[in-house]
Amino acid sequence: MYHAGDDPADPHSTPRGSAVAGRMPTARWPIRPPPLPHELFSSWLVRLASANSIKVGTFLHVIADRPRAFAQDIDRYVPPDLAAAVAAGTGVPVREIRDMALARYAGAIFPQFFRHGSTSWILPLGRYHATQRRAAVQFCPECLRNDATPYFRRYWRLACVVGCAQHGRLLRDMCGHCSAPIAFHRTTLGDRHRFESQPLTECTRCGGDLTTTISEPMLPRLTEFLGALHPSLLHGADVMDTCAGRLPTVEVLAVLHHFSRLLAHGRWGAPLRNAARELGARLPVVTTGERRGFVLEYAPLAVRAALLDSALLLWTRWPTSFSVLCAEHRVWHSALLADFRRAPPWYRRRIRSELYLPGFVPPPSGFRSDRLQATGTRQHPKALQATRRHQRIKVR
Repeated sequence: MYHAGDDPADPHSTPRGSAVAGRMPTARWPIRPPPLPHELFSSWLVRLASANSIKVGTFLHVIADRPRAFAQDIDRYVPPDLAAAVAAGTGVPVREIRDMALARYAGAIFPQFFRHGSTSWILPLGRYHATQRRAAVQFCPECLRNDATPYFRRYWRLACVVGCAQHGRLLRDMCGHCSAPIAFHRTTLGDRHRFESQPLTECTRCGGDLTTTISEPMLPRLTEFLGALHPSLLHGADVMDTCAGRLPTVEVLAVLHHFSRLLAHGRWGAPLRNAARELGARLPVVTTGERRGFVLEYAPLAVRAALLDSALLLWTRWPTSFSVLCAEHRVWHSALLADFRRAPPWYRRRIRSELYLPGFVPPPSGFRSDRLQATGTRQHPKALQATRRHQRIKVR
């Protein structure tokens, strides 16, 4: 079917579905603010559209024919065509643009990145079309207040980053005035005559100033942990300083992730929770509904901060004092390795060597319970065989 503007003889015609070829000039854009240090890709994209006085949706449609790009999480992984279009208009290398996404942390914060589905430590947005249902964009009010040009950092999208090491305060994940999730990409929605985006520090629901949000002070353990984690967050360092020496960052975070899940719910973690309370940990209250489908990345910021602090309290006892503490509270290898598929070798080796408890503990030789003596029931052949095998091992 012929459409107006499809005539190839017309030098001003634009092929359908090719916004880049017909509308996007090959020259650089008139105004192209550079990306700021460790800036989130969507934050820079909104600033680019605002600087050129174009709505974000229209801007994406013009440069890459992606008007509904924000219906997905473009901060997890930047699509190649969008990265190429932005690189052509700004002059920023494609590699630098792709490094603004969370996929850059693969191998430094999480072992493997999944483009679709859940990835450890990445906060899910839970978007339905352009509506954001989860509080996944965190921010530090003091950082935004002190910025000459306010912008959102890439590492604020990680679940392990619960505070700001520079200011010693916990982050916020919702507006302090209306408790709405942060969705700065919706700045121009609802007003057809408005083209310039409102500041990134302004709530898109109530218009409140995010820099006036009050944040709570962070516990010293969390401050020290985030300070040690900063080289991995900023420069991609693959090792970090811990109480047990320099260890791979991915493996340390995997152990803390596992401890946090055990401290949050489940019968496997009940003895470990008792041990943490004895050390003075303040465990959060997890409701029944959260227990059934508990995922650390879905938990509110306050719950994640409390769980991570309790996990760090246990981690400071690693390795010798941790083994003694677990043995006193009967926390054995079955609990510490339950559902831990990517357990680091040094962790698995230590747990199995010091906290291994056999599944069957045979009774002493010649022992028979009162119930067996009263009923005259014979011992099960498999139990008898295990008892004799254990006795032979003890004799040897």
